[in-house]
Amino acid sequence: MSETPSATGHEDWLTTQIPRSAAWMLSAVSRVDLVKERPLFGQRIVPLPGSILASPVDAAWDPEPDYFFHWFRDAAVILDAIRVLALDGILSAARAKALLHDSLTFAQTVATLQGAALADGAYRTATRPEGVQYLRDPASIAGICGLRVAAETRVNADGSFDITTWARPQTDGPALRALTHLRWDAQGTVDEADRPLLHALIAADLAVVEALWAEPSFDPWEEERGTHYYTRLLQAEALERGADWLAGEATDASPTEAQTQADRLRQTARTILDQLESHWTGDILVSRQGIEGGGDPGKLLDIAVILGVVHAAREGDRHGLLDPRIEATFAALEALFRADYPINHALPPGRGPAFGRYRTDAYFSGGAFYFSTFGAAEYHYHRARLRSDPASLAAGDAILATVRAYAPADGDMAEQFDKATGAQSSARTLAWSHAGLITAASARRRAQDHLLRILQ
Repeated sequence: MSETPSATGHEDWLTTQIPRSAAWMLSAVSRVDLVKERPLFGQRIVPLPGSILASPVDAAWDPEPDYFFHWFRDAAVILDAIRVLALDGILSAARAKALLHDSLTFAQTVATLQGAALADGAYRTATRPEGVQYLRDPASIAGICGLRVAAETRVNADGSFDITTWARPQTDGPALRALTHLRWDAQGTVDEADRPLLHALIAADLAVVEALWAEPSFDPWEEERGTHYYTRLLQAEALERGADWLAGEATDASPTEAQTQADRLRQTARTILDQLESHWTGDILVSRQGIEGGGDPGKLLDIAVILGVVHAAREGDRHGLLDPRIEATFAALEALFRADYPINHALPPGRGPAFGRYRTDAYFSGGAFYFSTFGAAEYHYHRARLRSDPASLAAGDAILATVRAYAPADGDMAEQFDKATGAQSSARTLAWSHAGLITAASARRRAQDHLLRILQ
Protein backbone atom coordinates (compact mmCIF):
# COMPACT_ATOMS: atom_id res chain seq x y z
CA MET A 1 0.00 0.00 0.00
CA SER A 2 1.35 3.43 -0.84
CA GLU A 3 1.31 5.88 2.01
CA THR A 4 -0.65 9.09 1.77
CA PRO A 5 0.52 12.27 3.48
CA SER A 6 -2.23 11.69 6.07
CA ALA A 7 -0.96 8.19 6.83
CA THR A 8 2.59 9.52 7.16
CA GLY A 9 1.35 12.16 9.58
CA HIS A 10 -0.37 9.51 11.64
CA GLU A 11 2.77 7.40 11.75
CA ASP A 12 4.82 10.36 12.97
CA TRP A 13 2.25 11.33 15.60
CA LEU A 14 1.67 7.79 16.83
CA THR A 15 5.40 7.10 17.03
CA THR A 16 5.57 9.94 19.54
CA GLN A 17 2.16 9.58 21.18
CA ILE A 18 2.07 5.85 21.92
CA PRO A 19 5.04 5.87 24.34
CA ARG A 20 3.72 9.10 25.85
CA SER A 21 0.31 7.55 26.38
CA ALA A 22 1.92 4.43 27.82
CA ALA A 23 3.79 6.57 30.33
CA TRP A 24 0.76 8.67 31.25
CA MET A 25 -1.42 5.58 31.60
CA LEU A 26 1.14 3.78 33.74
CA SER A 27 1.33 6.85 35.98
CA ALA A 28 -2.03 5.67 37.31
CA VAL A 29 -0.84 2.14 38.12
CA SER A 30 0.58 1.05 41.49
CA ARG A 31 1.09 4.63 42.66
CA VAL A 32 2.33 3.63 46.10
CA ASP A 33 4.21 6.93 46.29
CA LEU A 34 1.00 9.00 46.38
CA VAL A 35 -1.22 9.88 49.31
CA LYS A 36 -4.83 10.98 48.90
CA GLU A 37 -6.25 13.00 51.78
CA ARG A 38 -10.00 13.29 52.06
CA PRO A 39 -10.37 15.38 55.23
CA LEU A 40 -14.13 15.60 54.78
CA PHE A 41 -14.29 11.85 55.44
CA GLY A 42 -11.26 11.54 57.69
CA GLN A 43 -9.52 9.41 55.08
CA ARG A 44 -5.88 9.01 54.15
CA ILE A 45 -5.59 6.72 51.13
CA VAL A 46 -2.20 5.18 50.24
CA PRO A 47 -2.50 3.05 47.08
CA LEU A 48 -1.49 -0.59 47.17
CA PRO A 49 0.62 -2.20 44.44
CA GLY A 50 -1.66 -3.34 41.65
CA SER A 51 -4.29 -0.68 42.18
CA ILE A 52 -5.18 1.28 39.05
CA LEU A 53 -6.45 4.83 39.45
CA ALA A 54 -8.90 6.30 37.00
CA SER A 55 -6.72 9.41 37.28
CA PRO A 56 -3.68 10.01 39.49
CA VAL A 57 -4.42 13.74 39.71
CA ASP A 58 -5.25 14.93 43.22
CA ALA A 59 -8.59 16.69 42.75
CA ALA A 60 -11.66 17.15 44.91
CA TRP A 61 -14.39 18.47 42.60
CA ASP A 62 -12.56 21.79 42.70
CA PRO A 63 -13.63 21.85 39.84
CA GLU A 64 -11.99 18.66 38.53
CA PRO A 65 -13.54 15.41 39.74
CA ASP A 66 -12.04 13.14 42.37
CA TYR A 67 -11.12 10.07 40.33
CA PHE A 68 -8.63 8.71 42.85
CA PHE A 69 -10.42 5.34 42.93
CA HIS A 70 -9.91 1.88 41.47
CA TRP A 71 -12.89 1.38 39.15
CA PHE A 72 -13.25 -2.29 38.21
CA ARG A 73 -14.24 -1.49 34.60
CA ASP A 74 -11.57 1.17 34.04
CA ALA A 75 -8.92 -1.06 35.60
CA ALA A 76 -9.81 -3.88 33.20
CA VAL A 77 -9.54 -1.47 30.24
CA ILE A 78 -6.10 -0.31 31.38
CA LEU A 79 -4.91 -3.85 32.12
CA ASP A 80 -5.90 -4.88 28.60
CA ALA A 81 -3.97 -1.93 27.18
CA ILE A 82 -0.91 -3.06 29.17
CA ARG A 83 -1.31 -6.49 27.57
CA VAL A 84 -1.44 -4.85 24.14
CA LEU A 85 1.72 -2.86 24.88
CA ALA A 86 3.51 -6.14 25.62
CA LEU A 87 2.01 -7.83 22.53
CA ASP A 88 3.26 -4.99 20.33
CA GLY A 89 6.72 -4.98 21.91
CA ILE A 90 6.34 -1.49 23.39
CA LEU A 91 6.50 -2.78 26.97
CA SER A 92 8.92 -5.52 27.94
CA ALA A 93 7.47 -8.90 28.85
CA ALA A 94 9.19 -8.70 32.24
CA ARG A 95 7.54 -5.35 33.04
CA ALA A 96 4.16 -6.55 31.84
CA LYS A 97 4.38 -9.71 33.95
CA ALA A 98 5.29 -7.66 37.03
CA LEU A 99 2.35 -5.32 36.48
CA LEU A 100 0.00 -8.27 36.03
CA HIS A 101 1.35 -9.89 39.20
CA ASP A 102 0.60 -6.78 41.25
CA SER A 103 -2.84 -6.46 39.66
CA LEU A 104 -3.71 -10.07 40.51
CA THR A 105 -2.54 -9.60 44.08
CA PHE A 106 -4.64 -6.46 44.48
CA ALA A 107 -7.70 -8.21 43.04
CA GLN A 108 -7.19 -11.07 45.50
CA THR A 109 -7.06 -8.59 48.38
CA VAL A 110 -10.21 -6.77 47.31
CA ALA A 111 -12.09 -10.06 46.92
CA THR A 112 -11.76 -10.64 50.68
CA LEU A 113 -13.58 -7.44 51.65
CA GLN A 114 -16.37 -7.89 54.16
CA GLY A 115 -19.03 -5.23 54.43
CA ALA A 116 -19.86 -6.47 57.92
CA ALA A 117 -16.65 -4.83 59.14
CA LEU A 118 -18.23 -1.42 58.42
CA ALA A 119 -21.66 -2.25 59.78
CA ASP A 120 -20.94 -0.42 63.05
CA GLY A 121 -20.83 2.86 61.13
CA ALA A 122 -17.54 4.01 62.61
CA TYR A 123 -16.69 5.72 59.34
CA ARG A 124 -19.60 8.06 59.96
CA THR A 125 -18.01 9.24 63.19
CA ALA A 126 -14.77 10.04 61.36
CA THR A 127 -16.69 12.15 58.82
CA ARG A 128 -17.29 15.86 59.32
CA PRO A 129 -20.96 16.80 59.83
CA GLU A 130 -21.20 18.47 56.42
CA GLY A 131 -19.98 15.27 54.78
CA VAL A 132 -22.45 12.83 56.32
CA GLN A 133 -24.96 13.51 53.55
CA TYR A 134 -22.54 11.87 51.08
CA LEU A 135 -22.09 8.63 53.04
CA ARG A 136 -23.54 5.23 52.41
CA ASP A 137 -25.91 3.79 54.97
CA PRO A 138 -24.04 1.14 57.03
CA ALA A 139 -26.93 -1.26 56.41
CA SER A 140 -26.31 -1.05 52.65
CA ILE A 141 -22.70 -2.18 53.15
CA ALA A 142 -23.22 -4.86 55.78
CA GLY A 143 -24.15 -7.63 53.33
CA ILE A 144 -21.47 -6.88 50.73
CA CYS A 145 -19.13 -9.85 50.53
CA GLY A 146 -18.16 -12.65 48.16
CA LEU A 147 -19.67 -12.24 44.70
CA ARG A 148 -21.23 -8.92 45.66
CA VAL A 149 -17.86 -7.22 46.10
CA ALA A 150 -17.26 -7.41 42.34
CA ALA A 151 -20.50 -5.46 41.74
CA GLU A 152 -19.26 -2.54 43.84
CA THR A 153 -18.32 -0.33 40.84
CA ARG A 154 -15.16 0.96 42.56
CA VAL A 155 -13.02 0.67 45.68
CA ASN A 156 -10.38 2.86 47.24
CA ALA A 157 -6.87 2.39 45.93
CA ASP A 158 -5.80 1.03 49.32
CA GLY A 159 -8.19 -1.88 48.83
CA SER A 160 -10.92 -0.60 51.14
CA PHE A 161 -14.61 -0.01 50.47
CA ASP A 162 -15.74 3.26 48.96
CA ILE A 163 -17.91 4.67 51.76
CA THR A 164 -19.59 7.37 49.67
CA THR A 165 -22.91 7.19 47.91
CA TRP A 166 -22.38 6.12 44.31
CA ALA A 167 -24.06 4.19 41.52
CA ARG A 168 -24.26 0.55 42.62
CA PRO A 169 -24.41 -2.23 41.63
CA GLN A 170 -22.46 -2.23 38.39
CA THR A 171 -21.62 -5.54 36.78
CA ASP A 172 -19.63 -4.68 33.66
CA GLY A 173 -16.34 -4.85 35.59
CA PRO A 174 -16.26 -8.60 36.32
CA ALA A 175 -17.15 -9.45 32.72
CA LEU A 176 -14.50 -7.18 31.24
CA ARG A 177 -11.88 -8.32 33.73
CA ALA A 178 -12.63 -11.97 32.87
CA LEU A 179 -12.17 -11.20 29.17
CA THR A 180 -8.95 -9.30 29.86
CA HIS A 181 -7.51 -12.11 31.99
CA LEU A 182 -8.48 -14.69 29.37
CA ARG A 183 -6.56 -12.66 26.77
CA TRP A 184 -3.52 -12.48 29.03
CA ASP A 185 -3.69 -16.23 29.56
CA ALA A 186 -3.93 -16.91 25.82
CA GLN A 187 -1.12 -14.47 25.04
CA GLY A 188 1.17 -16.18 27.55
CA THR A 189 2.62 -13.01 29.09
CA VAL A 190 2.14 -14.51 32.56
CA ASP A 191 4.64 -15.82 35.09
CA GLU A 192 3.92 -19.48 35.68
CA ALA A 193 3.83 -18.83 39.42
CA ASP A 194 0.96 -16.38 38.84
CA ARG A 195 -1.07 -18.60 36.55
CA PRO A 196 -3.02 -20.42 39.31
CA LEU A 197 -4.18 -17.08 40.75
CA LEU A 198 -5.02 -15.80 37.27
CA HIS A 199 -7.13 -18.89 36.65
CA ALA A 200 -8.81 -18.60 40.04
CA LEU A 201 -9.79 -15.00 39.32
CA ILE A 202 -11.11 -15.92 35.87
CA ALA A 203 -13.27 -18.62 37.43
CA ALA A 204 -14.45 -16.23 40.15
CA ASP A 205 -15.41 -13.52 37.66
CA LEU A 206 -17.25 -16.03 35.48
CA ALA A 207 -19.18 -17.09 38.58
CA VAL A 208 -20.07 -13.46 39.28
CA VAL A 209 -21.29 -12.93 35.73
CA GLU A 210 -23.32 -16.13 35.75
CA ALA A 211 -24.90 -15.30 39.10
CA LEU A 212 -25.65 -11.62 38.59
CA TRP A 213 -26.15 -10.99 34.87
CA ALA A 214 -29.96 -10.90 35.05
CA GLU A 215 -30.07 -8.32 37.82
CA PRO A 216 -30.53 -4.62 36.97
CA SER A 217 -27.32 -2.62 37.22
CA PHE A 218 -26.02 0.84 36.41
CA ASP A 219 -24.82 1.79 32.96
CA PRO A 220 -21.10 2.41 32.28
CA TRP A 221 -21.67 6.12 32.95
CA GLU A 222 -23.12 5.29 36.39
CA GLU A 223 -26.28 7.30 35.78
CA GLU A 224 -29.24 4.96 35.19
CA ARG A 225 -30.15 1.57 36.62
CA GLY A 226 -31.68 -0.99 34.32
CA THR A 227 -30.62 -3.33 31.50
CA HIS A 228 -27.67 -2.07 29.46
CA TYR A 229 -26.43 -3.25 26.08
CA TYR A 230 -22.78 -2.58 26.97
CA THR A 231 -22.93 -4.64 30.14
CA ARG A 232 -24.96 -7.52 28.74
CA LEU A 233 -22.78 -7.85 25.63
CA LEU A 234 -19.62 -8.07 27.75
CA GLN A 235 -21.31 -10.63 29.98
CA ALA A 236 -22.33 -12.81 27.03
CA GLU A 237 -18.86 -12.64 25.50
CA ALA A 238 -17.17 -13.40 28.84
CA LEU A 239 -19.35 -16.48 29.30
CA GLU A 240 -18.72 -17.71 25.74
CA ARG A 241 -14.96 -17.24 25.96
CA GLY A 242 -15.00 -18.62 29.50
CA ALA A 243 -16.79 -21.73 28.28
CA ASP A 244 -14.10 -22.28 25.64
CA TRP A 245 -11.45 -21.84 28.33
CA LEU A 246 -13.11 -24.27 30.72
CA ALA A 247 -13.51 -26.88 28.01
CA GLY A 248 -9.81 -26.74 27.21
CA GLU A 249 -8.28 -25.95 30.60
CA ALA A 250 -7.02 -28.52 33.09
CA THR A 251 -8.99 -27.88 36.28
CA ASP A 252 -9.68 -29.64 39.55
CA ALA A 253 -13.04 -30.68 38.11
CA SER A 254 -13.38 -33.85 36.10
CA PRO A 255 -13.58 -33.48 32.31
CA THR A 256 -17.28 -34.25 32.51
CA GLU A 257 -17.88 -31.60 35.17
CA ALA A 258 -15.84 -29.01 33.26
CA GLN A 259 -17.80 -29.74 30.08
CA THR A 260 -21.09 -29.48 31.95
CA GLN A 261 -20.09 -26.10 33.34
CA ALA A 262 -18.93 -24.93 29.91
CA ASP A 263 -22.23 -25.99 28.37
CA ARG A 264 -24.12 -24.09 31.06
CA LEU A 265 -22.12 -20.92 30.44
CA ARG A 266 -22.72 -21.16 26.70
CA GLN A 267 -26.45 -21.58 27.24
CA THR A 268 -26.52 -18.52 29.51
CA ALA A 269 -24.58 -16.54 26.90
CA ARG A 270 -27.15 -17.54 24.26
CA THR A 271 -29.94 -16.42 26.58
CA ILE A 272 -28.29 -13.02 27.02
CA LEU A 273 -27.73 -12.61 23.28
CA ASP A 274 -31.34 -13.53 22.62
CA GLN A 275 -32.44 -10.82 25.05
CA LEU A 276 -30.19 -8.28 23.34
CA GLU A 277 -32.30 -8.73 20.20
CA SER A 278 -34.98 -6.60 21.87
CA HIS A 279 -32.59 -3.60 21.84
CA TRP A 280 -33.00 -3.32 18.05
CA THR A 281 -35.63 -0.73 17.11
CA GLY A 282 -35.34 -1.24 13.37
CA ASP A 283 -33.05 1.80 13.15
CA ILE A 284 -30.57 1.55 16.04
CA LEU A 285 -29.58 -0.65 18.95
CA VAL A 286 -30.74 1.25 22.03
CA SER A 287 -28.26 1.35 24.85
CA ARG A 288 -30.70 0.69 27.70
CA GLN A 289 -34.04 -0.73 28.69
CA GLY A 290 -36.17 -0.97 31.83
CA ILE A 291 -34.68 2.13 33.42
CA GLU A 292 -35.92 2.86 36.91
CA GLY A 293 -37.97 6.03 36.82
CA GLY A 294 -38.25 5.96 33.04
CA GLY A 295 -34.83 7.32 32.18
CA ASP A 296 -33.66 9.97 29.71
CA PRO A 297 -34.66 9.25 26.07
CA GLY A 298 -31.60 11.21 24.97
CA LYS A 299 -29.41 8.37 26.24
CA LEU A 300 -30.91 5.65 24.06
CA LEU A 301 -28.44 6.41 21.24
CA ASP A 302 -25.18 6.01 23.13
CA ILE A 303 -21.54 5.37 22.20
CA ALA A 304 -21.60 2.68 24.90
CA VAL A 305 -23.04 0.30 22.29
CA ILE A 306 -19.95 0.77 20.11
CA LEU A 307 -17.58 0.58 23.07
CA GLY A 308 -19.28 -2.64 24.08
CA VAL A 309 -18.58 -4.39 20.79
CA VAL A 310 -15.02 -3.00 20.72
CA HIS A 311 -14.26 -4.09 24.31
CA ALA A 312 -15.85 -7.48 23.72
CA ALA A 313 -13.80 -7.78 20.49
CA ARG A 314 -16.67 -9.86 19.18
CA GLU A 315 -15.99 -10.62 15.53
CA GLY A 316 -19.22 -12.30 14.47
CA ASP A 317 -22.19 -10.84 12.65
CA ARG A 318 -24.58 -11.15 15.60
CA HIS A 319 -23.90 -8.37 18.07
CA GLY A 320 -20.36 -8.30 16.74
CA LEU A 321 -18.14 -5.96 14.79
CA LEU A 322 -19.74 -7.03 11.50
CA ASP A 323 -23.36 -6.84 12.65
CA PRO A 324 -25.19 -4.45 10.27
CA ARG A 325 -27.21 -3.23 13.27
CA ILE A 326 -24.00 -2.09 14.96
CA GLU A 327 -23.06 -0.37 11.70
CA ALA A 328 -26.44 1.42 11.60
CA THR A 329 -26.05 2.49 15.22
CA PHE A 330 -22.56 3.80 14.52
CA ALA A 331 -23.87 5.79 11.54
CA ALA A 332 -26.58 7.34 13.69
CA LEU A 333 -24.03 8.30 16.33
CA GLU A 334 -21.75 9.84 13.73
CA ALA A 335 -24.63 11.89 12.32
CA LEU A 336 -25.58 13.02 15.84
CA PHE A 337 -22.13 14.25 16.79
CA ARG A 338 -21.46 15.80 13.40
CA ALA A 339 -24.60 17.90 13.83
CA ASP A 340 -24.36 18.69 17.54
CA TYR A 341 -20.67 19.49 18.03
CA PRO A 342 -19.34 22.77 16.60
CA ILE A 343 -15.84 21.26 16.35
CA ASN A 344 -17.30 18.77 13.87
CA HIS A 345 -18.74 21.45 11.60
CA ALA A 346 -16.89 22.32 8.39
CA LEU A 347 -14.21 19.70 8.99
CA PRO A 348 -11.28 20.01 6.58
CA PRO A 349 -10.46 17.17 4.19
CA GLY A 350 -9.02 14.14 5.94
CA ARG A 351 -10.68 14.93 9.25
CA GLY A 352 -13.43 12.83 10.87
CA PRO A 353 -15.81 13.68 13.71
CA ALA A 354 -15.07 13.66 17.41
CA PHE A 355 -17.45 11.47 19.41
CA GLY A 356 -19.10 11.99 22.77
CA ARG A 357 -21.43 9.76 24.76
CA TYR A 358 -25.07 10.72 24.01
CA ARG A 359 -27.15 13.71 22.94
CA THR A 360 -28.19 15.08 26.36
CA ASP A 361 -24.82 14.66 28.07
CA ALA A 362 -24.24 17.54 30.49
CA TYR A 363 -21.27 16.18 32.46
CA PHE A 364 -18.64 18.95 32.57
CA SER A 365 -18.45 20.20 28.96
CA GLY A 366 -20.85 17.49 27.79
CA GLY A 367 -18.60 17.21 24.81
CA ALA A 368 -16.23 14.85 23.08
CA PHE A 369 -14.62 12.11 25.13
CA TYR A 370 -11.21 10.87 24.13
CA PHE A 371 -12.12 7.24 24.83
CA SER A 372 -15.33 7.59 22.82
CA THR A 373 -13.43 9.04 19.87
CA PHE A 374 -10.68 6.43 20.07
CA GLY A 375 -13.34 3.72 20.38
CA ALA A 376 -14.94 4.96 17.15
CA ALA A 377 -11.57 4.86 15.38
CA GLU A 378 -10.85 1.38 16.75
CA TYR A 379 -14.23 0.18 15.48
CA HIS A 380 -13.21 1.27 11.96
CA TYR A 381 -9.80 -0.38 12.26
CA HIS A 382 -11.26 -3.72 13.31
CA ARG A 383 -13.68 -3.59 10.37
CA ALA A 384 -10.84 -2.66 8.00
CA ARG A 385 -9.12 -5.91 8.97
CA LEU A 386 -12.22 -8.12 9.08
CA ARG A 387 -13.64 -6.81 5.79
CA SER A 388 -10.30 -6.18 4.01
CA ASP A 389 -11.54 -2.62 3.56
CA PRO A 390 -9.06 0.26 3.03
CA ALA A 391 -11.95 2.75 3.30
CA SER A 392 -12.52 1.75 6.92
CA LEU A 393 -8.82 2.26 7.64
CA ALA A 394 -9.07 5.75 6.15
CA ALA A 395 -12.19 6.48 8.22
CA GLY A 396 -10.36 5.54 11.41
CA ASP A 397 -7.40 7.69 10.42
CA ALA A 398 -9.71 10.65 9.79
CA ILE A 399 -11.01 10.38 13.35
CA LEU A 400 -7.46 10.21 14.71
CA ALA A 401 -6.64 13.34 12.73
CA THR A 402 -9.20 15.25 14.78
CA VAL A 403 -7.72 13.93 18.04
CA ARG A 404 -4.31 15.09 16.85
CA ALA A 405 -5.75 18.55 16.31
CA TYR A 406 -6.86 18.92 19.93
CA ALA A 407 -4.47 16.74 21.95
CA PRO A 408 -2.08 18.77 24.14
CA ALA A 409 1.52 19.18 23.04
CA ASP A 410 2.78 16.99 25.89
CA GLY A 411 0.39 14.21 24.92
CA ASP A 412 -1.43 14.13 28.25
CA MET A 413 -5.13 13.75 27.55
CA ALA A 414 -7.98 14.59 29.90
CA GLU A 415 -11.37 12.87 29.91
CA GLN A 416 -13.04 15.28 27.47
CA PHE A 417 -12.28 17.96 24.94
CA ASP A 418 -14.88 20.69 24.63
CA LYS A 419 -17.42 20.30 21.83
CA ALA A 420 -17.14 23.97 20.86
CA THR A 421 -13.49 24.87 21.54
CA GLY A 422 -11.65 21.54 21.86
CA ALA A 423 -10.24 22.64 25.24
CA GLN A 424 -9.40 19.94 27.78
CA SER A 425 -12.23 19.26 30.22
CA SER A 426 -13.15 17.13 33.24
CA ALA A 427 -10.50 14.86 34.81
CA ARG A 428 -6.90 15.37 33.79
CA THR A 429 -4.64 12.44 32.86
CA LEU A 430 -7.51 10.01 32.42
CA ALA A 431 -5.97 6.55 32.19
CA TRP A 432 -8.84 5.30 30.00
CA SER A 433 -8.14 8.05 27.44
CA HIS A 434 -4.58 6.82 27.03
CA ALA A 435 -5.65 3.16 27.02
CA GLY A 436 -8.07 4.01 24.21
CA LEU A 437 -5.24 5.43 22.12
CA ILE A 438 -3.07 2.38 22.75
CA THR A 439 -5.68 -0.20 21.74
CA ALA A 440 -6.85 1.84 18.73
CA ALA A 441 -3.28 2.19 17.48
CA SER A 442 -2.73 -1.55 17.90
CA ALA A 443 -5.92 -2.31 15.93
CA ARG A 444 -4.68 0.08 13.24
CA ARG A 445 -1.37 -1.78 12.92
CA ARG A 446 -3.18 -5.11 12.61
CA ALA A 447 -5.43 -3.67 9.91
CA GLN A 448 -2.46 -2.22 8.02
CA ASP A 449 -0.58 -5.52 8.18
CA HIS A 450 -3.62 -7.41 6.91
CA LEU A 451 -4.23 -5.00 4.03
CA LEU A 452 -0.58 -5.10 3.04
CA ARG A 453 -0.66 -8.90 2.91
CA ILE A 454 -3.73 -9.10 0.69
CA LEU A 455 -2.53 -6.34 -1.66
CA GLN A 456 0.94 -7.78 -2.20
